Amino acid sequence: NNQQPGPNQNGSDNRNQTGDSNQSKQWRYQYRNQKGTMNMTCESNRTRIRLQYRQNNTEETFEFMFNIDNIPTLTLSFIPNLTTTVNQPHFHLYIEKIIEYYDTNNNGRYDRNDLIASSLSFSNITFTEISYTNTTSSDGNIIYIMETHTIDNIFALTIYIATNETSLYNNIITPEEMKIDFIITNYSFSNQTTQLALVTQMETQYQHNLEEQSYDENRYTATNERQMNISSQNHTSFFSWSNQVNIDNKNQPVNVTILSETGLTNQYYDKEPASKTEIIFSYPQGLDIIHDPKIGVNLLGSIFPSIITDGKLTMPELFNLITIYIICCALAAILFIGIIYIRKRR
Repeated sequence: NNQQPGPNQNGSDNRNQTGDSNQSKQWRYQYRNQKGTMNMTCESNRTRIRLQYRQNNTEETFEFMFNIDNIPTLTLSFIPNLTTTVNQPHFHLYIEKIIEYYDTNNNGRYDRNDLIASSLSFSNITFTEISYTNTTSSDGNIIYIMETHTIDNIFALTIYIATNETSLYNNIITPEEMKIDFIITNYSFSNQTTQLALVTQMETQYQHNLEEQSYDENRYTATNERQMNISSQNHTSFFSWSNQVNIDNKNQPVNVTILSETGLTNQYYDKEPASKTEIIFSYPQGLDIIHDPKIGVNLLGSIFPSIITDGKLTMPELFNLITIYIICCALAAILFIGIIYIRKRR
């Protein structure tokens, strides 16, 4: 792929994109195509990406926010339009820390009772300013790349956003999702028998559950993934991850620990109860560890979102159900008449 400078390197591409910079070191990019519009605001410590995206008869307007002010944080919000100044997050994902631990019960994943050998909290260290580049995939689509890392390069985050469905390193990436690389390099292990755990925390006020198949698996663009599905009355989003991690250029299984705490209060949710769920990824030892989760919007479930999440139907959803029912009845009637006609001819 041909990698090009990003906005903070005075680079641009030629796909309906405009860029500008000002004294606050903020760059704005816009991309339009037949399926939607993407607005990107790039700063040294945060990135905001707003998308209005259409797929078949479904349209969603949503926002990805990446922030490194206090701790690396990814936020997905649904918004009424691309210019709104108000949004309500669907969920936050905090990248909290790395733990080196002894797997005392040999179950392959971190548990509360495991002995901690060392840890690296991301709230206590500085990350580099976010760098921005873009690359053109083999099919001519643009992929925007954001990267930041700790000063010692032990941990890095790389984020990818595509303007159209395209392929990246043999993976399919689409505009309704943000692909992420967790990269751990040259961690100083205290013992040859320890393992690493990357601790993330998902915070939401909405219904959420672990699913054994991901959004991308259900639409046949990925394999061997799991996800946390987050659903409100009108929207569905997800945090998914591969069940494999690349360690020193070899794929190995990822074991996951999920710990939930409910009934919390949070400033983002107007004092509505929120829940925090720790999602802890456990990795074997290695010099170079790369794991690639995603956050995104579920467009497949838009026909039946409310009945799935809370048993309620809106009028458009009821109309869709009635239409599907009528079509099925018509097809059944045609099949029945056809069978009778064939039998009479015999």
